[in-house]
Amino acid sequence: MRVELSRECKLAKRPPPPLAEPHAVWHPAGMRRFLIVALLAGCPSPSHPVPVYESDEGSSAPTSSTASTNAANTAPEPLLPAPTSVARPFFYEIRATRPDVPPSYALATLGRGARLDEALPTRLHDRLHAARVVVVPTDLGGDVLVGDAQRVGLLRRGTGSDFYPPLVWQSLTHELRESVSLDQLRATRPFLHFAPLAVHRARTLLPEAPNSMDTELFAYARERGLSLRPLGSPIDELRMLGAASDREVAALVTLWIQRPEVLERDLRGMREAYLSGDEARMLEEFADPDERAVAPSFYRTVERRPSTWVRPIRRELDEGNAFLALPFRALLGPDGIFEKLRAAGYAITRVE
Repeated sequence: MRVELSRECKLAKRPPPPLAEPHAVWHPAGMRRFLIVALLAGCPSPSHPVPVYESDEGSSAPTSSTASTNAANTAPEPLLPAPTSVARPFFYEIRATRPDVPPSYALATLGRGARLDEALPTRLHDRLHAARVVVVPTDLGGDVLVGDAQRVGLLRRGTGSDFYPPLVWQSLTHELRESVSLDQLRATRPFLHFAPLAVHRARTLLPEAPNSMDTELFAYARERGLSLRPLGSPIDELRMLGAASDREVAALVTLWIQRPEVLERDLRGMREAYLSGDEARMLEEFADPDERAVAPSFYRTVERRPSTWVRPIRRELDEGNAFLALPFRALLGPDGIFEKLRAAGYAITRVE
């Protein structure tokens, strides 16, 4: 049985299906909802908002990346100008070591707190529309085997409540009561608790930017027939999240429940820093000492992920005319992709 990840709009309007037993096999719709939330909350950082797409019940699923490549050559509709925008876009030109290779470009995205129309001004739209390929972190339109996802996300013994003090568990289940069933929380590992909690808080605190920028760009590119090159699959991301210590992730959830101002400060601070266009300020926002103190190995796991992207990225850059749409920290963080590319001889300059 396979689950497509392209119809979360409909799932968001339905209550999650109940489980007969804590470790029962999930209904595909329930697993799919959890997959979407986990992927978008956990990939670049632990607080992505979940995407919301409007679509008719009878509409067909979006085409695959391959099909998008062969889409009709129609003039793409530009993004409408945003009422607010980044003071200095995190947009970069990358030149390969060979002078005859056309330049490529990179947009450092923010998984939470800013919209695509705020990050990519109108004057830069043509760089995206003319790109040979758009490189993104994850194939958000891909499929995943339910059995594989269950092996990563379901507890083998005990229940989810075992990881928390009683009052924290009560608060967690109450806060998520409209989006996640009690049975689902009992049956799953803590990384599938922190993800919907982060989504819920982000959408409540930042209604002006309710969706993931990465997801907005993925959908924008597919709708316009641009060729997409995902660097990972949904199950890859779930396995990465599942590699984290359950106790550490539960401690992070406990911190957010007991001290809600920590996540609020993180969400609001990240948006303000991104809109400022200040690279140094952005990097400071990522170094939250409270969260790292309770979940150090979890953050190390997330931060190691971009190192696996360098080789396929270099292949695209060496061909030229690529558009990278990747998380800010993955590109500009310590030991990030830009640092590795510069060491290999690529020239990277910020586009004014």
